[in-house]
Amino acid sequence: SSSPVQTKCSTEMSRAANLQTCRFDSNYCAPGFCNAQGRFSPAKDLSAYASGSIVIVARSSTPDYTGFKVAFGGRGVPKTSIFGGGSFKANFAFPGTPVAGGPFEAVTVPLGDFSYDWSGFTGRCDTKDPARGLNQQHYCCPASGLTPSKPEVCPTPKYLEEVTDIEIWAEGVNGTFHIEIDSITIKV
Repeated sequence: SSSPVQTKCSTEMSRAANLQTCRFDSNYCAPGFCNAQGRFSPAKDLSAYASGSIVIVARSSTPDYTGFKVAFGGRGVPKTSIFGGGSFKANFAFPGTPVAGGPFEAVTVPLGDFSYDWSGFTGRCDTKDPARGLNQQHYCCPASGLTPSKPEVCPTPKYLEEVTDIEIWAEGVNGTFHIEIDSITIKV
């Protein structure tokens, strides 16, 4: 079983009528963030799914918001910056595939889209941090099609042996967002 979902938002987030807003945070030279996180106890062995996908069944009244991300952490995942890392993260977007009998959509995110080398300023793997982040260039997994890329930042069975948490983020993009999650699964 997993612990209750916890959410945390940067100080530049506001909440009104179930909508959240990311605003530019001058302390970080980037828009803010908000995330919801669930923990697994005990950790889950997902190493058999290294070539699989995460499927998020969700709905959003703001499907054009481009800052949605999904992340997962586990034992031994490298931390690559002072502001982020220690988990794999990937972007996802609506629309997904409609789910029969309801208002939800299934959004599929291949594990090849994930990278542990993501920016704590944007949440993305294809960006370079500002000077405050030491101008660090981040790298994507080659299977994502994003550049720059290198294979060592991809999820491998080694990093999937003890997955401890799953997270949904709205990050790095100014704008109002809304998302409701029905389920998150992994498939081969």
